[in-house]
Amino acid sequence: MTPPLFHRLTLLALMWASLYSTGFSASYIRPNESKELFQLEKIPLQVNHMKEVSKLLIVMALRPQDDTSVQCRASAQLLALAMRLDPLNKNARKTDKAFSRGKAQQTSTADQILKAQAKLRFYSRWLANPDAGPQANMLANYLTDASKTLTPETINNDDTANWTGVLPNIDQYPSSNQNTPTHR
Repeated sequence: MTPPLFHRLTLLALMWASLYSTGFSASYIRPNESKELFQLEKIPLQVNHMKEVSKLLIVMALRPQDDTSVQCRASAQLLALAMRLDPLNKNARKTDKAFSRGKAQQTSTADQILKAQAKLRFYSRWLANPDAGPQANMLANYLTDASKTLTPETINNDDTANWTGVLPNIDQYPSSNQNTPTHR
């Protein structure tokens, strides 16, 4: 094999490996952080609980997933909430940037995901209680929307919260194996 041919084959192999490893960056759209989803100061959770929920949302965002627009939008929803609940959470911002560059590693194990789902369900139910207040109820709706793609029975449910200005509608995502729901 001649050296130029060897270099071309090596370059071709590196390009193929980079395309294969970038994963699902084609459909991921970063959330707009300037729009307020809820009034954080009116959420009846202690700061340490908000930080815990933020970390749980990152675990969920780093779940094994495919390249569908539905899954990419769900990851963006999870990270949007994580960044709002704990604005100083560097891991949430780092993960969001990694997703947008196609470099996010799907590192959450099945056990971590099950534990995170159970804890998030607990928080969501508590926040959905009318006694928790309207802002907490809004957060519960956002949590429900962000986690609906994790269950096959709820993946096609419409959004219950208003994501306008934070994330585009699912039909505005680049088409890549879409699961054809009409999330808004």
